[in-house]
Amino acid sequence: MIFPLPSIWFDSPVNEVNVALRVDRFEDAKRHRMAIGIHVTEDFQELHGSLLIVSGHGKYLRSCSWSGDKTQLPHSLRTQLLSIKDSQQAKLIELSQLKGELALCQSQMVVRLKEKAGKYVDRILAVSVSDSGLWLKDFDGQPIYHSLCDSERLAQLSGLNVIDAFPARDVACEGTGRSLEALPLWLMFADRDPREATRSRLAVLVGDECEAVFLPGSDGLDAELPAIQSKTICGESLFNHLANRAGGLGDEKALELLTLNGKTSSKLMNAWKEIELEPSCQAVARRFAEFENQQSSIEIADALRSCIVLAANQLMDWSANLDTTLPIDQATICGNTAFSTLLTNELSNRVRSGSNLTVTAGPSQSETLATIAAMLGFLAIDQMPASLPWLTGCTTPQVLGRITAGRPSNWRQLLVEMADYRPPVMKLNDAV
Repeated sequence: MIFPLPSIWFDSPVNEVNVALRVDRFEDAKRHRMAIGIHVTEDFQELHGSLLIVSGHGKYLRSCSWSGDKTQLPHSLRTQLLSIKDSQQAKLIELSQLKGELALCQSQMVVRLKEKAGKYVDRILAVSVSDSGLWLKDFDGQPIYHSLCDSERLAQLSGLNVIDAFPARDVACEGTGRSLEALPLWLMFADRDPREATRSRLAVLVGDECEAVFLPGSDGLDAELPAIQSKTICGESLFNHLANRAGGLGDEKALELLTLNGKTSSKLMNAWKEIELEPSCQAVARRFAEFENQQSSIEIADALRSCIVLAANQLMDWSANLDTTLPIDQATICGNTAFSTLLTNELSNRVRSGSNLTVTAGPSQSETLATIAAMLGFLAIDQMPASLPWLTGCTTPQVLGRITAGRPSNWRQLLVEMADYRPPVMKLNDAV
């Protein structure tokens, strides 16, 4: 059970003090809201869930706590989804069937997360789902996003309201549908001291490509959102590509030891600096192949070590050029792989002496993305635009997410929650 049960719930109502405490407890509890976030990994191997408790609304949201869960998807379902994603073609009946099977797995996770809410289960407002989806291009080359969430079936199975398809609205407004994690990360990790924010922070989501997000400090009195920035840096796709050349090392401990024994190759680093890093890191991998053809074969340990140094250099160089009046005091690396561990150690060693910056290992990338999904759901409920035009390229800030009604009682509860909160008036330029 995620909430403790204080004794005042069970005391005799004879004592007036205890009665007053019960009222205070009830009023305090009303300030906290709950939602479930579910994230489907890009390889369709796992489902990650998060039961998130927040206080506040809109840009004043604050995450109080979250409780995670994860499960493996059936191998047959994973294989078929990957096949559809790779071919980018699927029959409607086949896709509908697979989405239904995925919804069944998601509903089972919802049941386990609802158990963690204990007696407060009726206060869960919605299930918020994020997945990599199917990305296509129309005849003009514009991106098209199709969610893999069967929201109607999931709402029927779980009884809860479902919020999904977050990139769709951003894409419809000429955005990329990417970098939607920036605002939730700011709400989760930024210094937002109500008296005086004194520090800025960094968060790094480790994946095939790492997304580094700059989180400016804010005391909440800003008329607008602060200038949150993001940067794509070298990630696990290049690191794993290099590891596979050594026979596909699967043991993370052996991979870490091999990398630590390696030395940074100045020639390889210079070769990588000659190109601009593409979002998929494929250009760096191609440049490595060209380097090997031109030079003698490089030791795999040296190549792996150089990859870690490249990622650390990109992050440090980018953060040093950020326009901020508040010093950066913390960098949170969200990942649980050999790459994230090595990157955390590399950054920690660089800032160990004479610096106020601390590098910490955060939750895994998938667990963080599940919590981000729940946070995006709260932003949709609060009618708060979650797409930042300077990051996604959309024409105007947009409220993201498609809401599907659950059971009538849950649906009415959500409508009351949305009607009771009056979001601040938007600027005319942002509203049109």
